[in-house]
This record gives sequence, structure tokens and C-alpha cells, in this order.
Amino acid sequence: MRSKVKTTYRFILKTQYGGLVLLIMGLAIGVIKENGEVNPFFTGFTCGGFAVAFICHYFYKKHLEAVKKYKIL
Repeated sequence: MRSKVKTTYRFILKTQYGGLVLLIMGLAIGVIKENGEVNPFFTGFTCGGFAVAFICHYFYKKHLEAVKKYKIL
């Protein structure tokens, strides 16, 4: 069931989804260079992407709690 209920948490989620591109770029290009060294630039992208994924998960849970608490359907 996909909810179209508007909460503050849903708004924050919508603003954060673009940051998941960082995770995809970091994982797709690779963190380790061909010579075995760690690429700091894409390591930062990967870490930033995981942080955004965590934030999205947190705010999604809060959105569901708000919908349940106020019985908004």
C-alpha cells in the first residue's frame, strides 16, 4: 500500500533521495584503484551515500509512525 499522506518527514525524504546518487556512483566506479590504493574521492561518495540511505530509512520510519499516531489515511 503506497501512502500519499503528506507529513514533514515525507517532505524531508523527498529532499534526500537525490543523495542516493552518491552511493550509486561510489559503488559503480569503485573505491579501490587499479594499483590497490583507496580512492578517497569515491570513498567519500560511498560514505555520503550510506549516510543518506540511513537518513532516508530513519525519516521513513518516523513518517510511518506519524501516520499511525494520527491515524491519517
